[in-house]
Amino acid sequence: MLKPIANTPTLRSSIGNMRVLDYRGVGTHTLYSTTANRRSPPSVARRGISAPSFLANFALDISIKHYLNLTTPANISADWALCLEDYFTHLTLEKGLSPNSIAAYQHDIELLRDYAESKSIAPTLVQQSDIETLIMQVGKDGALGPRSQVRLVSGLRGFFNYLLLEDRIENSPMEHIAPPRLGEHLPAVLSPAEVDAMEATIDLSDPLGHRNLAILEVLYSCGLRVTELVELRISQLYSAEGYLRVVGKGNKERLVPIGERALHDVKLYLGQRVHWPIKPAFADYLFLNQRGAKLTRVMVFYIIRESAAKAGIAKTVSPHTLRHSFATALVSGGADLRVVQAMLGHESIVTTELYTHLSQQHLRAAVMQYHPRGNR
Repeated sequence: MLKPIANTPTLRSSIGNMRVLDYRGVGTHTLYSTTANRRSPPSVARRGISAPSFLANFALDISIKHYLNLTTPANISADWALCLEDYFTHLTLEKGLSPNSIAAYQHDIELLRDYAESKSIAPTLVQQSDIETLIMQVGKDGALGPRSQVRLVSGLRGFFNYLLLEDRIENSPMEHIAPPRLGEHLPAVLSPAEVDAMEATIDLSDPLGHRNLAILEVLYSCGLRVTELVELRISQLYSAEGYLRVVGKGNKERLVPIGERALHDVKLYLGQRVHWPIKPAFADYLFLNQRGAKLTRVMVFYIIRESAAKAGIAKTVSPHTLRHSFATALVSGGADLRVVQAMLGHESIVTTELYTHLSQQHLRAAVMQYHPRGNR
């Protein structure tokens, strides 16, 4: 009776002088040995070779040839392409991540793929030392800064956790990889006076002036992410109730209050927009470009940075700076952290707690400026 010999991930000795080659990424083999009381086949016995030894040597020869065939550069590239395609499908359909989030993961994982392919390493054969070498390499070359390296580690951990979930690997090479340590970094924020100065630079006689003003005011008054802004629909604006229905990360919806000033600027913009050549497919999008199509994230970055430069603001300003400024103003004014978390769409309160540090920083600056002993 035949009985299976257990699969193993390494080259090892088994029954007698049997040696079994198993490998990750190119399949595994289950070899069979005969029971001790079973005779060897006559042709084998005449040569003085026991059945287990004969079967093992034959299987080893086949395994090595099969392994060498599957570890060619073309097959390794195909293996990476298949794993990445499956993983990004998983992120899209099961995790519900946005195209922008998936693009960020794709960039990071492709760094590992390019490195691994240059070393002829299949995705299921990546070791901890390979990850450590990659992180050291991108840091030394200046390809990724410390924060980007943290994102890289997080992205690779998610990828290998997926391979674990799919039983493609037995252990994750990320298990003992820690992300680089970062010092405390507080983002730049704008004061209400600085935001007013940016808005004052917008030329309302320009055909796009009211649109640009509405963009700046909605970002600051509602604390939206730039992707949430460009994806915002007119049908998600409830003017009478004073709310926006925002679709955030992971397609999670939340209601965000919108103030009278922002509503006023949006209504003025919509009054101008009716004269634009709007494409039917984009009619429900709130913010459009001058060709009647959906506005891009890049264009919003340009509008914000140009306004900051014209206002003489020396800080590095982006759409996210207005989001930080929105949250900091709420926390400084005494808003409950849970309320701020809900309006920002943060999954964890820990992320929102960043703004308590920003608020304390502003309080200290106020004391230093206005208290009679502050500057002494």
